[in-house]
Amino acid sequence: MPALPSPILAHFNASDSQTRRILLTTLISHCTPSELSLLSTLIIPRLKRDFLQDLPFELSLQILRYLIQDGDASSMARVRLVSRRWRDVVREAAVWKGLGARYGYDIGDAGEEDEEDLRMAFRESYLTGAPPVSIILN
Repeated sequence: MPALPSPILAHFNASDSQTRRILLTTLISHCTPSELSLLSTLIIPRLKRDFLQDLPFELSLQILRYLIQDGDASSMARVRLVSRRWRDVVREAAVWKGLGARYGYDIGDAGEEDEEDLRMAFRESYLTGAPPVSIILN
């Protein structure tokens, strides 16, 4: 993509917010549909923002636990597909303990080292439709 002539870019960068908006509005009003489509493909990715990315992990965990609170394992699975950050938060043992408790599973005292065992044990019990049982973690 060719660079803008430096005087135009310098003028835009030196302008106040209101002038920049006027310049952008004027430029956009003169664009063809094809050019607007290009602008759309450039702008939309810049507007997407993962709000959990900017929060401390513990706060992200509380938010996702609230979102999943009335859901089930399938809603948890959908939530973890949103982004890597959401997946990492959902992998936290506290989320799985809460989900297990809601379905009547006695998770016990799972620590961080038990996270994978906890997820796998609950997943297996949930998917097989087994009645709630104690999940014992070594």
